[in-house]
Amino acid sequence: MTSDDYRLLLQKEELFLGGIPTAFTKQGRDQLVRLLHHGMERSHTLMDVGCGCLRGGFWTIPFLDAGNYFGSESHAGRLETAKRILWEEDRFKQSAAWFEIDETFDLEQFGTTFDYFMACSIWTHAGRSQILRMMDQFVATSRPSSVWLGSYFKATQEAEIYRGDDWVGKSHTSDESGYVRHSLLWLTAEAAKRDLHIRDITGRPESYRDVRWLKMTHL
Repeated sequence: MTSDDYRLLLQKEELFLGGIPTAFTKQGRDQLVRLLHHGMERSHTLMDVGCGCLRGGFWTIPFLDAGNYFGSESHAGRLETAKRILWEEDRFKQSAAWFEIDETFDLEQFGTTFDYFMACSIWTHAGRSQILRMMDQFVATSRPSSVWLGSYFKATQEAEIYRGDDWVGKSHTSDESGYVRHSLLWLTAEAAKRDLHIRDITGRPESYRDVRWLKMTHL
């Protein structure tokens, strides 16, 4: 099964793809490309935050050694449909991937630490308290060498900054589209309080629209 075949099956199920359908394959593959560019190897563990319909998981799950992929998702139906389709193939069935349905970004429930974290299209919708929660969970479940890669929309003027705490956009509780913009200054300041460093790594592969990519690591 190719990624395009997978997309068509998801669309047949009328499942939300988490992006433009025609860009489904590229955006999913680009998650793996970014992780590889920043050093991820087959033996590393990956936490896929908000793994959704496994757009990125289609590429990262079979790449990693068995038992090294972990996914957290709030929308149970979206994830279960994706698994039902993909687990018909041995390369996914034998992956020993571990999933949890969760809306609080509780990564400690997996009871382990992770080398890499992928948060694609999460901070583009998350409120401030949710982002701070994710920063705290990164501290709690990472290693000194761990890497967090995530996308967000950068606020370029004061009026664009989202200061709310609630999720904005489609989710397990809402069918309404939407996104938010955050201040890079605020993000870096909050990270520094936790002895973390954030830097903009936007570049190849190219981002969709004006999405920016950030890399968060320990100081």
